[in-house]
Amino acid sequence: MTQFKVEKEQERLANLTEQTAQKAQEAASLEKKIEKIQKKAVGSSGCGQDRTQACATVLQGHVGTLGV
Repeated sequence: MTQFKVEKEQERLANLTEQTAQKAQEAASLEKKIEKIQKKAVGSSGCGQDRTQACATVLQGHVGTLGV
């Protein structure tokens, strides 16, 4: 019975490790998108810049929800 519990816990930890790696990749991808948006904002007019900064803020919020 104990061996069964150990195996189940190992499976659970392996799944969590995989999920963490996926979330880290998602976070890195979102960070790159944020950087691109912010670079575009620097060269944009005032109106476009405000909209772009709002998008970057939303994306940063999503990065925070990833738990990474």
